[in-house]
Amino acid sequence: MKKIILTFLLSTSIASFSQEETKEHFLFERKLNLATKNDSISKHIKNIEEISIPANIDSLSSDSKWELLYLHETGWQESMPNNPHTINNLYIGKQNNIVTGKDLKDFFQSIGQKEIVFNQLPPELSYMHRGAPLNGKFTIIFLKNNHITLQYIHSYPNGNQSSWFRKTNYYLKRIN
Repeated sequence: MKKIILTFLLSTSIASFSQEETKEHFLFERKLNLATKNDSISKHIKNIEEISIPANIDSLSSDSKWELLYLHETGWQESMPNNPHTINNLYIGKQNNIVTGKDLKDFFQSIGQKEIVFNQLPPELSYMHRGAPLNGKFTIIFLKNNHITLQYIHSYPNGNQSSWFRKTNYYLKRIN
């Protein structure tokens, strides 16, 4: 009888553990799929290049609605000197994934970034070196045809054992 009760308790605890919600590894992970086919990646990179033209807007309303189109991670990482590893990952938005302006503003608060940084495509000096003003900060960049990118750049060039330059862009299109 003790074995039956012990088996029951063990199986219910395993079942409840497996049903717990997993934490996202990156922002909007549940709304994106990793692209793996080269022809698909090329098509989507072309779309990104077509919308990556700055627009003259500098605010974001909380009631705005945005469709998450892509997450594009690029850059390099070097764990040992002279042994760089290239980063180039593209995730494609799932169907009907809406992000509100409030979601974006709440995100800035959740990471402890006190201000929402709006910027045109920033010059390299604003993020390339370790103490640069935009290094390690999320920035919203307004693009043509009601698109934005939520950009995060983190660089640590010329480190003793590790160096890196990582650029993360979430591309969104306004739908209202």
